[in-house]
Amino acid sequence: MTTSSGRVPLIGALLLYFLIVAALIAVVPWSAAPDEAAHAQYIEAIVSSHALPVFNGQSPPNPGYEFHQPPLFYLAAAPLWAILPPGIENYATRVLSLVFGLLTIWIVWNAANLIFGRGSRASAFCTLGAALSPLHQGVGASVNNDALAGLWSACLFYLVARAWLETPTRKLIIMAGVVAGLGALTKLTALPMGLWAFIAIGAALSKRGERPIPSLLPALVIALLLAAPMLLRNQFLYGDPFAYVLFSRAATQGTPGFADWGPQGFPLATYVRGMVWQILGTTWGFFGGVNNFVKLTGPLNASGPRFPDPLWLLPFSVTVFAPLMGIWSAWKNRDSNEVQDDEEEPYDIRSVSLWWAAGASLLFVLWVSFAYAHFSGGQARYLHGLMVPITLLVAGGLSRSRGGVIVSVLLGIVMLGLSLSNIIFWKTLV
Repeated sequence: MTTSSGRVPLIGALLLYFLIVAALIAVVPWSAAPDEAAHAQYIEAIVSSHALPVFNGQSPPNPGYEFHQPPLFYLAAAPLWAILPPGIENYATRVLSLVFGLLTIWIVWNAANLIFGRGSRASAFCTLGAALSPLHQGVGASVNNDALAGLWSACLFYLVARAWLETPTRKLIIMAGVVAGLGALTKLTALPMGLWAFIAIGAALSKRGERPIPSLLPALVIALLLAAPMLLRNQFLYGDPFAYVLFSRAATQGTPGFADWGPQGFPLATYVRGMVWQILGTTWGFFGGVNNFVKLTGPLNASGPRFPDPLWLLPFSVTVFAPLMGIWSAWKNRDSNEVQDDEEEPYDIRSVSLWWAAGASLLFVLWVSFAYAHFSGGQARYLHGLMVPITLLVAGGLSRSRGGVIVSVLLGIVMLGLSLSNIIFWKTLV
């Protein structure tokens, strides 16, 4: 049982995240976040017609271009939209995203305690790092399905870790099925992540001498029962269970990617450089979000991206150096990362790391394939589902490296500064 003092980092992180995100919700103008108005149109369509909207291949910025999305987030927000007066329902829905963001931080805290031990410095660093993340703040302050999808993804990473570090009980397996099914109803990228989680948990069962397929069958049935109605509806309406063909055709009209620019002589090196720059900038929320960041830095300029003021290169360098230092430290100390608890069975941290790396790689490949077709894929929020493994890798590594505490404090100051700058000056979101 975690003591009250051991919960101090969690309480502090939740309070910090709540205050920052609540301020962003209050000051950021409505629809300043990417696609926020389009997500709201989905909710409005449910409330007005009492049915899910039909996607007709609209491309951005035409109304209805988010209607291909799975419905769970929008169904959860619909009651707020139905009972609250105009002008309030949209901000109340932002608060719903905030709640999902708070729950994600709670999952990060539990995962960090599981990996690094209860009350450890690494656990505190991970939890506070998640709260200070401008990316996580931006997702939690806007109307979108990313905050809820990120929560389900965090739960899957946590459940996979528990399956390897503890005995995978029937309750854990059933929870994995429920989370995978709800994830599929929230965002399509959760489907392959759910399959990854089942394979990882099955491997843990097999290592303990259990038959994975019979053990996982109830969870697979639950996930299928939850996701099947949506998949069948998509097949009936769009000709494929994911509505991907129609969506891809529409999205290419709005935001062409290298798949379209390449044949026209657009240099691949320029494209990749712009993608990397954009993903770094939007991860840390420089200039508030993707729209301002792209406008001010010009990532696809022939001469390369540039900051409007060279002084911004200093905090930008910190946001690049600190994670690399954490990753290097985690790799260097990988053989000493096993933390044993006398009350628990021995476990294998390395197996968790490998399975987490496989899950992170899967989500990254999904992002790369999307980014290849649509440059908008360079927005970091498409990788928000990696909050748990990335936070634990970077913060955990920094907590165990020489000088890591100082670097962590410096990174925290930069992250807090970016958050406050967004509240006071930029007033836009990732």
